Amino acid sequence: MKPWIVLLPLMILVSCNPSMKESGVSSSQATGGTGGGGSNPPPSMEPRLTKVMSYNQYNMTLSKLTGINSSRASTLFEEIKGSLPADTDIDAMTSFNLVSKTRLADFYCGLYLNDYLAKTSFTNATNMKNHLLSTFLDYDVVSPNPVFDSLVTEVDNVLANNDGQNGKIIPSMSLSANDMNKNLSIMACVTILASTHITMIE
Repeated sequence: MKPWIVLLPLMILVSCNPSMKESGVSSSQATGGTGGGGSNPPPSMEPRLTKVMSYNQYNMTLSKLTGINSSRASTLFEEIKGSLPADTDIDAMTSFNLVSKTRLADFYCGLYLNDYLAKTSFTNATNMKNHLLSTFLDYDVVSPNPVFDSLVTEVDNVLANNDGQNGKIIPSMSLSANDMNKNLSIMACVTILASTHITMIE
């Protein structure tokens, strides 16, 4: 079974995204939008206009965050971009958009983790979780931001091969421990990159 099919129920549809990792790009930089110009953030009670990344913005964001040249994803991107959001209207989002976003994130995560795991050994799930969160998001391992709590829980579940319903995401008998850890790491990466923490803009 393809990881992106398994991961679809794990897609996280939560509140607006916090900033992405400083060493990577901010949401406005990643999408080619303009920054806030130093203006003060809106008051907490003021409604926010939340949007979804268009297919070009999302593809460019995944490329910048993972360091994978977008040309390596060009074949898949051309195949599925018609199923990705064409504009930033969140009301136009469909289940097909979510499936396509997950497929694209799975592709980039596969390349990213193939490169990463070739240089380092998989030590444990906690280290992998912290690596993924600190690489792609402004996540402080020492003092986690409460905004990330639900995302961290989902990543923990994925890396523990827990589908959240007392079952397994991948049957343990089907893969070696090394392959199991690699596939679960890719799924955890997709959980982050296909979550609203990355895909949504304000």
